[in-house]
Amino acid sequence: QELFLKFCKEKDQLEAKYEDMYQPLYNRRKEIVTGTKDASEEEIKKGEELAKKEEEDESKVEEVNDEGEVEEKEEAPKIADTDKGIPDFWLTSMMREDLSCASIIEEHDK
Repeated sequence: QELFLKFCKEKDQLEAKYEDMYQPLYNRRKEIVTGTKDASEEEIKKGEELAKKEEEDESKVEEVNDEGEVEEKEEAPKIADTDKGIPDFWLTSMMREDLSCASIIEEHDK
């Protein structure tokens, strides 16, 4: 019992420490997603590199539906130069295949 309480206390302290360390990242992400501020050229380049790597990794795996047919992947929406933030950020995020909520989103939700 005593050992477990000590573990919980230290775990809470560690989580609080890292929450503080991540806060600037969360704030910057919020500014970009909401369109309050634009991403820097460096952030855009880094994001494009990560997206390309993820796309290459995903291309190695085919999505198969319940009937055994290969499904086409939906393309990400194109962003116009005049758009602020990331259009349809939450819908796109929730539609990711690895999230359980993707299966409950219906056509009228889009």
